[in-house]
Amino acid sequence: MRSGMGGWVENSDIKLPPVKGLTITKVDDMFTCFMCHHNDYHAKVQGAMVMVQAVICLKTLTIPQAKWYQTYSRLSVKLEEYMERTFAIIKPDAVERKLAGKILDRIEAKGFNIVGMKKIKLTKEQAEGFYYVHNERPFFNDLCTFMSRSPVIVLCLEKENAIADWRTLMGATNPANAEPGTIRKDFAINIEENSSHGSDAPETAAFEIPYFFSALELV
Repeated sequence: MRSGMGGWVENSDIKLPPVKGLTITKVDDMFTCFMCHHNDYHAKVQGAMVMVQAVICLKTLTIPQAKWYQTYSRLSVKLEEYMERTFAIIKPDAVERKLAGKILDRIEAKGFNIVGMKKIKLTKEQAEGFYYVHNERPFFNDLCTFMSRSPVIVLCLEKENAIADWRTLMGATNPANAEPGTIRKDFAINIEENSSHGSDAPETAAFEIPYFFSALELV
């Protein structure tokens, strides 16, 4: 299925917005069910529809071994062989304390290639869309308020084993449990204001990267 310059791209009973020059090879009804059965309207608009963009942009993401990679159980995109990419955020507490430069130094010292970076100020609605998977958790409102209170730096990072290596460099979610020398151990204030975020799996990165970056912004 190939998108064109106008109209909608159709596959079975679902319709996807057109994205010029990118090809999706298979989309089935499980993804339709995912998009259409969220009870929360904001999750639909800010979450599920961004996942459509993630699917369309997956060819620009990097999954090693050039295999058929399964996203959201039964959605498949034929990928080429690249180094792995992950998504990262330098959170408000770190930006406010002018720690972004130190964190970026550590990222590059560990061999990550920064293929996308920008400083942005999230609205609360944008934070809610990004963290929609936690929308029924008791910390959801506080998390979104924190993430939207002041600017953050969002990044797309690339290297072999990028997802696991970035999470190792960040350290445990609770800085009290983090290893010495990790970002959270050295810079985080507490478990709520822990200075950094990172994708925890390839399918998470496939959602998070295109939430903030277009394909043309990744170089």
